[in-house]
Amino acid sequence: MCFHPIFITHTASAPPKNNGQALYLIGLMLRMSDLRLHNSKSLPTELIFPFSWVESSEEPKTGELGFFEGALKAFDGERWIAFDLADTLKGIRPSPKGFASEPLVKALGMIKHKPARVIDATCGTGKDSLQIWGYGNKILAFERHPMVYALLWDALRRVAIPNFELRNADASCELFNSDDVVYFDPMFEHVEKKKSLARKEMQLFKNAVGADTDQSEVLERLLKSGCGRVVVKRPIKLESHPKPNHSIEGKTVKYDVYLPLLG
Repeated sequence: MCFHPIFITHTASAPPKNNGQALYLIGLMLRMSDLRLHNSKSLPTELIFPFSWVESSEEPKTGELGFFEGALKAFDGERWIAFDLADTLKGIRPSPKGFASEPLVKALGMIKHKPARVIDATCGTGKDSLQIWGYGNKILAFERHPMVYALLWDALRRVAIPNFELRNADASCELFNSDDVVYFDPMFEHVEKKKSLARKEMQLFKNAVGADTDQSEVLERLLKSGCGRVVVKRPIKLESHPKPNHSIEGKTVKYDVYLPLLG
């Protein structure tokens, strides 16, 4: 089901000053407009979130958000977790065999032609988006889950990344250009997919986000979005539906390539 974004675009800016003391709890309900903030009067005046909230004094629950130590964090039931894109960038290393040998590069069609931009339909922690950005691509990243989007928004507030745009929306409800490439990495219920996340992120996504149960419907809409190529990341042992035009395999995952404009 498509929905209209509550706040659309992130533009990187310098991080605000922070006193590092107060804890701000932001309760996540079903929509961004349902965010609940604890102790809002002590929120630093120079820090402005691009969404509204109502004040709350309840204890944090799994999936709720808090702001402390200069970052927005989510509670996974045991600990507070923030996305650190600077740390993520440090962990992305090129293949020792060279750029052209990487399965994702091949799947994106970059060997013969660099896309105008890559649309990441499911940004998640931002790791895959940053890897694709590192190949020299312009990124338009979508994240429809409110909690995950909020964490990404704050991570981009702390680390400025040029040619990287983030939107809180369902990418499958958008229309794209024929020279755009859409990258789709849904959350599966399979163990192989869960192991691809760090332990702390796995706990958060398992408890607060869950699997993308509508991924078939989302893919169907993406194939009709007007883009020239859709790349779907799947566990290597998982059967592909619908059948792709071709597939590029890595060690544990495969990239199914769909060319919808070819018919």
